[in-house]
This record gives sequence, structure tokens and C-alpha cells, in this order.
Amino acid sequence: LVDALNSVGVVEADKGDDAGWQKLERSLELARQAGMTHDVGRAYTNLAEVAVRRHDWLRAERSIGPGIDYCRETGLEAWLGDLVVPIPHFES
Repeated sequence: LVDALNSVGVVEADKGDDAGWQKLERSLELARQAGMTHDVGRAYTNLAEVAVRRHDWLRAERSIGPGIDYCRETGLEAWLGDLVVPIPHFES
């Protein structure tokens, strides 16, 4: 369910559908509750990447910082590049 919500959420959010954002957020919530570390990291990464592509800076801000913190805390340092790369776009 977590994977499906994340995958479908990315497609929908990329098209500007608010239901996609809800699916991505739900994916993050369920993954956190289940202790699914990689899926939490994936949710943060996808939330950030879609937000940056859509120029939704508020959503980007809400996911990049917490995503970086989470990845550092849980040993997902390899995923940091997916969260840090969008920052120059965010700061422009």
C-alpha cells in the first residue's frame, strides 16, 4: 500500500492533482508508522522533487529539511543527493 500510494501520488501530484499530494503524505505517514525506513526516505524524496518541479516552494520547504534530517538520522546518506540537489532551485 505504501509503495502504491507513493507511486500513484507522484504521477497525480505532478499533474497538479491535490489527491496526489494526499497520497504522498499518506504514504509517508504509513511508512513512518510501520518503521519502513527506505519508504520514508522515498516519500520525502518524492515529495521534495515533485514540489520543486511544480515550483511549490512551501511544500518543498516542508519536505526537504525534514527529509534531510530523517535521512541523516537513519543512515540513508546516499539519498541526501536527491534532497539537496533541489535546494539551488528552491533558493533562486
